[in-house]
Amino acid sequence: RVCNQLFEMAMRHLEAVACRSDGSFCCTSSTLTGNVWDGGLWFFDNWEHYKQIPNLDMYVTATRTGISDIKWYDNLNLIVATDSGDLEIWQLIAPGNELENKGYLTAGHDEMVLCVGVTCEGEEEGRRVISGGADGRVILWDMITMKYTKSHKGHVGWLTSLDTHPTQSDVFITVGMDSHMK
Repeated sequence: RVCNQLFEMAMRHLEAVACRSDGSFCCTSSTLTGNVWDGGLWFFDNWEHYKQIPNLDMYVTATRTGISDIKWYDNLNLIVATDSGDLEIWQLIAPGNELENKGYLTAGHDEMVLCVGVTCEGEEEGRRVISGGADGRVILWDMITMKYTKSHKGHVGWLTSLDTHPTQSDVFITVGMDSHMK
């Protein structure tokens, strides 16, 4: 009964969805339980798979904090923006399409991470992750060292969304609560 109640609450707080080129997708939720936020991740092979699941709470993968945004890093790994100020890395494990936590990118943001992006693959550096947070900063993460390489105060207040250029790995755009686009 408690699990069903938590799931019903989570369904009212769906946060993000990320699709892969094969039509599969992952969606997330955040749930306020007491005075803390918990999160959940679901992976679906396709839309029909989602519609055929009679009891979604049996398929939820719980996270340790609320979730703001997600992006596929590659076909197996998800980057998850959390309200703890960290990024989480989740990997799709076969068989069964379960999600497993593979680590954290920490010590970057001072407040919630609100958005995340993945750069196109550069010639030398490979793909990198960019995050934006409630601290107004944009942070560039090196996925080999699992540390941030650059941090820039981009906005006064929350940096609410970002996107990366499709062909230039060092170009991205951000928007924030300060009514600026940079």
